Amino acid sequence: MAQSRNSWGSNNPARRKGYRTLRYWADEHDGRGYMRHCKTIKGTKRDGDAELAKLRMTHSSDRPAPTVQECYETWFVPDAESRLSKQTLKVYRSAWNAHIRPRWADCPVTGIKPLDVQEWLLTKTKSQAEISSKVLAGILDYPVMYEMLDRNPMRIKYRMPTAGEQRDKSVYDLKESLAILRAANGSYAESAIILGLFGSCRVGESIAPLVEDVEPMTAGNGMPGCSVLISKQVDKLGEVEDMLKTKWSERHIVLAGEPALRVLQIADERRAESLPWLCDDGTGQPVPPRYVTAEWRRVAESAEVEYHILRNLRNSWRTYMEWELGVDAAKLETLMGHKGDTVTAKHYNRPSVQMLLDAVAEAYARAGLFGCVRAK
Repeated sequence: MAQSRNSWGSNNPARRKGYRTLRYWADEHDGRGYMRHCKTIKGTKRDGDAELAKLRMTHSSDRPAPTVQECYETWFVPDAESRLSKQTLKVYRSAWNAHIRPRWADCPVTGIKPLDVQEWLLTKTKSQAEISSKVLAGILDYPVMYEMLDRNPMRIKYRMPTAGEQRDKSVYDLKESLAILRAANGSYAESAIILGLFGSCRVGESIAPLVEDVEPMTAGNGMPGCSVLISKQVDKLGEVEDMLKTKWSERHIVLAGEPALRVLQIADERRAESLPWLCDDGTGQPVPPRYVTAEWRRVAESAEVEYHILRNLRNSWRTYMEWELGVDAAKLETLMGHKGDTVTAKHYNRPSVQMLLDAVAEAYARAGLFGCVRAK
């Protein structure tokens, strides 16, 4: 039965207060063909309109091609809000508002042409083009999934703008890392520096642990250790977020030897002062990353090492652990909170915190670090 655009669906109050009844035409591929359906949802008229718009894009007989903005609001944002951190969402929304929306918001997804995309990208800086390309590609994955597009026009290789000033990508080797460990002693940012340089933490993760998140442990070879629960992060404004970068980022990181002993001592000192945060400048509040960055610059100067940005401590840990201490890359991926692509990584590889600590402590022992006799 043919239906006009005006009669395709309706959104009316349900008998129960606070609910809406939606009626629409669709083929649910259940053998009954194209027919009228009814759905009751909890919410306001606006909620009903949004749900009806989503149903129309999926089920309407003429399947009108949605605009980029409709895909962004209907699918991309709700999905992103359920799985990404607030800081990542801020970056994505900024890219949408500043770069994507002005050019593509009203464009049907079937009207995006690669030559137009290439021209648009070259009007941006390299960093703007990279993040905008990533967000637009994510938005257009949904109409591909719902069979409104045969392929995602953003999933081809485009020529990006010439890079401007390059971000510092240098790392510290093991010798420099040990010098930093000693120079950081007594700094209010010491725990954050240790968790980044010896525990694989991102900057926001390294600032967020509470004293109660630290647990003493002992490695299988007798080396003292500890675990630290990473379940939140501090954003650029100094606010605590419960959502990390990815769903796999929540984890226990492990420390062994001198780094572990220092973190345990710091935790004891904070308890004695009734301060809740492991990284605490005496205020009893989370320390904003810009304060930690300023303190980190002072520590780097004291250690007499070249200054590199704070986020590179995590990169340094990964580099010296694999290339100088010989720890297996798969173990390091787990310690970093990464999820591998293999079936084993996704479904079978589930090491305990004790196993992770033993892997780190054994690597230190092989290198003769922290008072251990070098293994033959």
